[in-house]
Amino acid sequence: ETFNGKEWSLSLFGSWVDKKDSDVAPGAGVSYFFTKNLGVGAFTHWENYGGTFFDNMSAEGYFRWPLDRLKLAPYGLVGIGYSFETEESFGMFGGGAEWRFNPKWGVFGDLRWQVNGDTSDGIGLRLGLRLVF
Repeated sequence: ETFNGKEWSLSLFGSWVDKKDSDVAPGAGVSYFFTKNLGVGAFTHWENYGGTFFDNMSAEGYFRWPLDRLKLAPYGLVGIGYSFETEESFGMFGGGAEWRFNPKWGVFGDLRWQVNGDTSDGIGLRLGLRLVF
């Protein structure tokens, strides 16, 4: 099967958040799926290259619906995080999909609504590659 439980993955992506002066930012993260459907992840992206090394950190939870025949897994996500640049916490919820070339490599994209503690709320987007271990 293409999607499995007890699955670790590394994600490399470009992201964009609807905030003042926001650009496309590179990011990385790790995920672990306990079962075929339930997983957690930890992610960061670099909004700029000055200041702190990690601009932010987030913890995310996923529920995915694997469609193995199509090598596709739509998913829902919720998460919480902290921005070291703006010194605020944030929450998020949204959804996305992952498509796998084979059981070890895939591409993904997700769209989320980010609720920020002090700055304006907005949409976030990620597009990237995923390597499964």
